[in-house]
Amino acid sequence: MTCCLGPTMTLSRFLYRLLQPLYEQVTKSITFLEGVDGIDAVELYAKNGYLRHTTLFTAFSIDNLSTLFAHEHSIRSLERFLNEYASNLQIQEITIEAIIELVTIFFRNQYFIYDNKVYRQIKGSGSGSYLSKILANIDMFYRQQNLVNTLFEKKEIFGR
Repeated sequence: MTCCLGPTMTLSRFLYRLLQPLYEQVTKSITFLEGVDGIDAVELYAKNGYLRHTTLFTAFSIDNLSTLFAHEHSIRSLERFLNEYASNLQIQEITIEAIIELVTIFFRNQYFIYDNKVYRQIKGSGSGSYLSKILANIDMFYRQQNLVNTLFEKKEIFGR
């Protein structure tokens, strides 16, 4: 069952701790961890002469991001990410193949109760899952690349 003390949540926390440092390293140039990071980016933008009276700022939010993606899609995005960014095709001596298998086990063993019936979750994951958050972030990393590249070519700011 998916719950904070269940075996899938323990696996979720383990995989999150394994993947998060790599994700942060890869995305540090486009991630605002704190509000001050955004302020620093705007100050540098202004200092470089790009801030104009016509400059527009945009923010958007995607609700329930961790429940939007099919498990297979999340696994493919993770595998691509690990193949591109994990040194020696492993993290802390755990191979990409083993990480993918653990994520698959996590997804295959997510169940919940609704209306006194047990269901297997086949898309996304519970919002309390650490692993779901990192997988959604990795997926968004790839989905946003065209936008980020276009903005950087035009000397604009992007941060998430």
